[in-house]
Amino acid sequence: MSTPHSPQTMCIKTNHPTLNLNARRGSNPKRRRISLHYFFIGLVLTTIIIFTLGYHLFYRSSRRHKGLNEGFRHGNIRVLGLTGHESSYASDYTNAKATIGYVVTITHCPPSGSIGPELADAAAILKHSIHLNSIRNSESGSRYDYQMYALVHSDVASCVGPTLKSLGYKVLMRRSPLELKYIEGEYLRERLLKEDGGCCGINEFTKLHAYTLVAHPAVVLVDLDTMVLKPMDHLFDAMMDDNGATLIGGDGGSGSSVETAFGDAIGGQSMDAYYTREYSIARDTMKHIPVQGGFLVVRPSLITYADFSSILRKGDYREDGGWAGLGFGPSQGSSVFQDLIPYYYDHVHAGTGVELNRCVYNNIVDDPRDGSDVCRDEYNRPDRNDECEDCRSRPVDEIVVSHFKLCQKPWECTVPKGERSEDQLCKKLHAEWFMVRNDFEAKEAGGKFQPKHFRGSC
Repeated sequence: MSTPHSPQTMCIKTNHPTLNLNARRGSNPKRRRISLHYFFIGLVLTTIIIFTLGYHLFYRSSRRHKGLNEGFRHGNIRVLGLTGHESSYASDYTNAKATIGYVVTITHCPPSGSIGPELADAAAILKHSIHLNSIRNSESGSRYDYQMYALVHSDVASCVGPTLKSLGYKVLMRRSPLELKYIEGEYLRERLLKEDGGCCGINEFTKLHAYTLVAHPAVVLVDLDTMVLKPMDHLFDAMMDDNGATLIGGDGGSGSSVETAFGDAIGGQSMDAYYTREYSIARDTMKHIPVQGGFLVVRPSLITYADFSSILRKGDYREDGGWAGLGFGPSQGSSVFQDLIPYYYDHVHAGTGVELNRCVYNNIVDDPRDGSDVCRDEYNRPDRNDECEDCRSRPVDEIVVSHFKLCQKPWECTVPKGERSEDQLCKKLHAEWFMVRNDFEAKEAGGKFQPKHFRGSC
């Protein structure tokens, strides 16, 4: 048998005709010149097309978000903790219209120093309530899948441990978009230092990283003490519709599936955010009511994220008028973040945010009237003639998202006392929470304390 280097092998190779590349290359110089001529013409035309498309895309983006691209170019937007696009989340449900991101934020360590059983319960039941109202539960009728995220400030990473990850949350370690020392406004720096601790301060702006989750068409920011009771497909459908044409009414009745605040009709605009306002702290001296921070639906965008970073860097938050001196704060009982959101969607990009009916989408079971029996949500709406809805009277089966801000936390196993309307609704919402917990555990718990209220879990 011959080896690879044997004469026989070499003979086989030499039996093939040898190609004279130099001869072929020079055989027809005229044809070669014509080919190169067309090649360069094609290259120039392709470059022009790419440049033109890129310019128009850039121009459209620049018109919508003024000055942002210049801010990136010249370095006056300082972004920390942004690692780029999160990897796309592909739904296992092929019929899902899209996958919605749900985000909780951990910006300070709990008093216990770590996420204990109570907060683990809260995280687990929040996630399961979302699960029951998604495409993963065929009985829900929803067409949307979900992905859970926990935005954890890097300084409190040790408090989180493996708990949230084991519950199905994708944990993202992030810092605030801007360090305190880079904020130009002196009053804003002082205010954030004063707020630091508990929920707020500079760390609260970690929430803005929700805008970087661009793999999702919509992201829902929620507190751990919230619960989803019904699908929100109608909100997501409208946000994915560029002109908001599906929102042609505002009362949730015929012609509309979305209940807006005051029943205001909307439509024909880009829906970039949904929010409710914190009317429980409203006063007649407030020019603009802050948002309620426990529920916020946004359209992710790296440009919007940079926009907020630029606003923070400038720091034009005043003691006598809040953001830009226009009355968006400062407010007793609210944070700078709660004032920033309405400033952005009501002023900077006016008309791109929608205020929802707080009794439906973020029911905190609050008294709608102040100590003088005046509607809190109508200080700036005299056209309402002092008529306001009492969220404490909303039937549970009409509530989409509940928020245990004023009710006792259900996992604390504390029974709301009294026969007031808020006590009655809190009891019903507690019962709903424990029903979700029982479904999550796939068994009937055997606790004997107030079984009708706690469903055997206490």
